[in-house]
Amino acid sequence: MRELRAAWIERKSQRFVETEVSRRVWEALDYGLQARCMVLADGPARTGKTFAVKEWVRRQAGMARYVQVPPTTDRKSFFRAIALALGVPVNLNSKSWELEERIEQTLHGGDLALVLDEAHYCWQQSNRPTSKPDRVNWLLVELVNFEVALSLVTTPQFYHSQKHVERATGWSSEQFLGRIGHVERLPERLEWDDLLAVAKAALPEATAKVARGLAAYAESSARHLASIDAIAKRARYLASRAGRSGVLDEDVANAMKQSVIPSDSALANALDEPVSSNRRTARKGGRMAPASPVQSRFMDTEKPVLEAPDRTDFRPVESLGRLKQPAQRGVEDAALIAAG
Repeated sequence: MRELRAAWIERKSQRFVETEVSRRVWEALDYGLQARCMVLADGPARTGKTFAVKEWVRRQAGMARYVQVPPTTDRKSFFRAIALALGVPVNLNSKSWELEERIEQTLHGGDLALVLDEAHYCWQQSNRPTSKPDRVNWLLVELVNFEVALSLVTTPQFYHSQKHVERATGWSSEQFLGRIGHVERLPERLEWDDLLAVAKAALPEATAKVARGLAAYAESSARHLASIDAIAKRARYLASRAGRSGVLDEDVANAMKQSVIPSDSALANALDEPVSSNRRTARKGGRMAPASPVQSRFMDTEKPVLEAPDRTDFRPVESLGRLKQPAQRGVEDAALIAAG
């Protein structure tokens, strides 16, 4: 059984690429599992947190369960998501208290670890919460107090929601903070080597130059890792439409130029346009003046990536100046790389 389990884990993990984010996520989850305590890992979106968590859970071969916390305010949807992950009986007529009891009976045995992704949804999501945080209180009383290995994976929004609930309800977070065994603050973005490794894994048949182009685009895109996945899926679609099983360099270039980069640019333009509503105006001298446009993350100036004649990789060059659109810079970098 041990040999079969090890072979299954190895087979399922062949295409996974370890990054700095995944290593730190795994270390936090390993500690929570060994110490039987609650750990909290937070980091920005689009850095591979969820992918790393799912891979860690997969490698536990059934001894850990992954739950994506629903963005709702009712108890039933919360317990239903956990029950489905644990495999306890669930039907449309199940009451929230019934699901709660079944979950507690399953987890109090101490054999299973529970990982809650999007954990900021454990706090009430209404603008004016009036009741105590039931989900968080249940986690403390029924899981942490029974030494269930519990991991919360979230974005920095978690702390904002926590403070919002505290101000609105008067609930004190001392008990919650005192029960956190470890807090892991994850990197905001991946380094070049990690991006390049992910690009090669997403399109293993692509040339080295195209892989560097994917990494260069992800480095400058606000979507970060998600941009690599989007380009890879689009390139495979274009290859299938052309009747080919493998992806060519031209498929990747077309995917970037025709789909992904226009999508990024359209979203950037939409975010930069001022919103025409009463809430987005400011009064000056008794007259209504339009408010300032929203600044988009896509417009942040970052270091460009260009190819030097004798270099084997593409890293930020300090003295090349700045460009306006990271998305536009990404396709130019890819074109240079593809051209050789």
